[in-house]
Amino acid sequence: YLKIYPVSQDHNFYKENYNERDSIIHAFFNNKTPQHSLTVTLPKTLDHYNHTTEVILPKLTSGRYIVFANTSPDTNTNKIFAWNYITVSNLACITSSFKSKKTFRVLDRTSGKPIENALVSFGNTTKRTNNEGEAAFSWSRNNKQVIIRYNDDELNLGNHYHYNNR
Repeated sequence: YLKIYPVSQDHNFYKENYNERDSIIHAFFNNKTPQHSLTVTLPKTLDHYNHTTEVILPKLTSGRYIVFANTSPDTNTNKIFAWNYITVSNLACITSSFKSKKTFRVLDRTSGKPIENALVSFGNTTKRTNNEGEAAFSWSRNNKQVIIRYNDDELNLGNHYHYNNR
C-alpha cells in the first residue's frame, strides 16, 4: 500500500533530533491525509533473494513529496513501513567543477533545451542562468545547499561538497 503526501521543499525528518525523530514521523503519518493512495500487489517469491520492482505513480504536480509504503491499507506506523522523499520537476541540472568554480547548467527535462533566467541558489548566493542555462559560482571546501527555481517549478539538489582544488 502506497500513500503520497505533499511536503515543502525544506521538509526534512533527518534534521530532527535523533531521539525524537520516530515520534515525529509517527505523528506526521498518523495525522495527515495523503494526496494519493494506491494498492500495489507485489509478486510472491518463494526464495530468499533480493528483488526489486517499479511502480507507476499517479501524475503529480511539481513539488516535493513523501511516498509512504506500508503492509496494510492504514497508516499505522506500529507495523512495518518505509518512506522516502521524491521530487517532481520539469527541471534538470548538469553540474561541472574545475578548481574553485562550480557550474550549473539548467535544462528543460523534456526538451533538453537550456533554461534562461532560472534562479540558482548555491549556499547564500543566488544567480540567474544565462542564455545557455548556466550559472557559475566560486566555492571553497564547504557544503552548500543547491536549489533551482524557474516559474512555479523548484528543484532541490541537496548539498554539494567541494572535495579538493584540482
